[in-house]
Amino acid sequence: MKHFNAPESSLGDIDAEKAAALLAAASDISLIIDQEGIVRDLAISNDGLDIAGCQEWVGKPWIDTVTTESKPKIEMLMRDAGQPDLRKWRQVNYASNEGADTPIIYSAVRLSPDNQIVAFGRDLRSLAALQQRLLQAQYAIERDYARLRHLETRYRLLFHVAGEAVLIVDAGSRRIIDANPAAVAALGKNNNRLVGSTFPREFEKADNEAIRTMMDRLSATGTSQKLNVLGVDKKTRYALSASLFRQDSDVFFLIRLEEMEGAGEGAPKTTEETSRLLSVLEQSSDALVITDPSGVVQSANPAFLEMSQCATMSQVIGQSLSRWLGRPGVDLNLALSNLQERGSLRLYRSTLSGELDSEREVEMSAVFVQNGEQSCIGFLIRDVSQRLLSEPRSEVGITRSANELANLVGRVPLKQIVQETTEVIERLCIETALTLTSNNRALAAEMLGVSRQGLYMKLHRHGISESEANDD
Repeated sequence: MKHFNAPESSLGDIDAEKAAALLAAASDISLIIDQEGIVRDLAISNDGLDIAGCQEWVGKPWIDTVTTESKPKIEMLMRDAGQPDLRKWRQVNYASNEGADTPIIYSAVRLSPDNQIVAFGRDLRSLAALQQRLLQAQYAIERDYARLRHLETRYRLLFHVAGEAVLIVDAGSRRIIDANPAAVAALGKNNNRLVGSTFPREFEKADNEAIRTMMDRLSATGTSQKLNVLGVDKKTRYALSASLFRQDSDVFFLIRLEEMEGAGEGAPKTTEETSRLLSVLEQSSDALVITDPSGVVQSANPAFLEMSQCATMSQVIGQSLSRWLGRPGVDLNLALSNLQERGSLRLYRSTLSGELDSEREVEMSAVFVQNGEQSCIGFLIRDVSQRLLSEPRSEVGITRSANELANLVGRVPLKQIVQETTEVIERLCIETALTLTSNNRALAAEMLGVSRQGLYMKLHRHGISESEANDD
């Protein structure tokens, strides 16, 4: 503790009023205690300090104004008040009107030989509130840490017991961050050698290039297709897929290797098998078209030449499939978009127009195939015109199927689609009402919420015969 060097000259003669003002300004609460420990006077300079019954402390023992656990601290304050080397600040608590105790930190100084003591108190409520918030924040952090620890445990368990090979690859450095035991077994390395190595480098050269291209496309567009790659054992083939995810500010690839069923031998098809397969596709009654990723025809079978009314193969090769398929610039773009997202397309309903202005209803399936740097799309197109003709059609000339209705968009004006659909629904409701009322038009009109005359007009417009409905 450092005292004034010359208090007599620097402070001069200070009377009682000035000393009282000085004591009150020096602390939030000041107490004058006599040698018996009785409070003789007090001053509160903090207007926000509200201690229950503080105005009644005068004349009472100081030790009786505090809570039970603070009484030993009052005794130590009074005992050490006259010894500067032992004088310390001690926190005591007072009962408060707000329910929680009010903490005050005191330091006591003995002023006169007659054992008069001055106690300087500072309000610690703001500090206590800060400490309470700190404790709550610490408890919240501990709860979150425990929850994250449990999540990580479950993640590690699922990661290791999964039968599918899974790799975590850093998108920036392309290094493997983590790998499960199935991936370690599939890639033929131990975990220490696999983690930290660059991906991909475990497959054939063509497959590695295809995987890098796929990862570049995934980083740029967020979408990718599955790849068919040959495993390190040169026998097992895998379907390799990838997806992006973020962790904090870092980006990672989630690489999955799924062993393909029936590909255990992994050997390429023999020349005889390939020839047999090509012969079947060549003679198929369904049109088979192979295009590049943008939809430009690379090859086609005779069935497609027949549907498109082209005489030679040279008329279709190098042309965009949208020249014959559906609505120009619409159906092919939709198909290519679905292929980019899913890798395959099933039973897409469209139309195919020939060179001689014929048009037929078709169903189309497609698949995206990537083999090294060469990518292509295979379209299987089936003529379903005869099937559609054999299906019952609505008398008002519009289908009631939502899928078939969607196929009218672009070929029939929206106003006509809405009008005809409204007529179908109106006729269906009238027929249902007549059925429920045993063909009683009066009851049917009441059920439908229309007048009888209005119902007659609708019956006449929809061609419902008079014999189908009764007045009574």
